[in-house]
Amino acid sequence: PYTRRELVLGTLIGRILVVGLGVTVGVVAGTLSMIVFGGAVDVGAMAVVLGLTLLLSTAIVGLAMGISASVSTSSRAAILGFGVFMVFYAFWNLVPLIVRYVLNGFSFALGPTPEWVLIWNQLNPINAFRTAIAALTQQPLSGAFYHAVWFAVLVMLGWFVLSTTLGLLRFERTDL
Repeated sequence: PYTRRELVLGTLIGRILVVGLGVTVGVVAGTLSMIVFGGAVDVGAMAVVLGLTLLLSTAIVGLAMGISASVSTSSRAAILGFGVFMVFYAFWNLVPLIVRYVLNGFSFALGPTPEWVLIWNQLNPINAFRTAIAALTQQPLSGAFYHAVWFAVLVMLGWFVLSTTLGLLRFERTDL
């Protein structure tokens, strides 16, 4: 019989491979269409973009698997997964606004944005991905460590490892 760990890790690897294949086909198709229609393609840059895209998709699959492994039903997993998606896309940047609003005596803070807000924003894996792509294809947003490619890679890896590990630990301790 399979252990719970083997079940989670096997499912995780399978889903990473399926999503990774889709991402790779999409990037290759986009690159080929650029070539067919006369665009210039920097193969090295496209390989880096593909690598970062695969890393982001792996982090998201790991997050989804962590959520799925930690709840008892597929409907709860879907609701939580959608909730996490909404947090990343719509609400992540609101957290510092709310914290600053409360700390400023329930009025909006004026002045420059504190450094911790900029760091917080980069802890979102989607923001980290965008920052890494910008740093590699354009000008980096700044010279700060949280706008560096290595930091973005660590953020995406961190989301993958942490969510997968927590989901696996929760699944192993759950009484079925």
